[in-house]
Amino acid sequence: MVGLTREVSANTEAKIAAKAEAEGAAEAAAAATGYYEAEKKAFEKAKEEEISKIRAEEKKAKEAETAACEELKQTKKELESANALVQETKKEVKALQKAADDAKSKLNKAIKTNEQLEKKAKDLEKIAAQAVPRRTRKAGGGGN
Repeated sequence: MVGLTREVSANTEAKIAAKAEAEGAAEAAAAATGYYEAEKKAFEKAKEEEISKIRAEEKKAKEAETAACEELKQTKKELESANALVQETKKEVKALQKAADDAKSKLNKAIKTNEQLEKKAKDLEKIAAQAVPRRTRKAGGGGN
């Protein structure tokens, strides 16, 4: 019976060792699972933080883009206003140039007319000088 007891005892010890080994493996698996869960949570947290940063950067970029678009619209309005002013100024310059050309033309005509009148006046003075006798008699009187 001693042999049987030893065999049962060895068998029980093997079962106990297997059970302990299984419990150790279970604890190791549980520890690994806990480590995995902690790593997974840390990864998810880091991922959410990164997504949040990216969204914040996207929001800033969108705001900057919107501000730039508004600035471009304002600049476009200013350019259009300036262009309209330039066009109006061009029209005014053209009108002033035409008025100056007209005045110059009238001045040139007046100068020519004046020159012609001066020439006619000289001609008339010559004619008048030739028509008037050099000596004129006094009416009613005799000579010396």
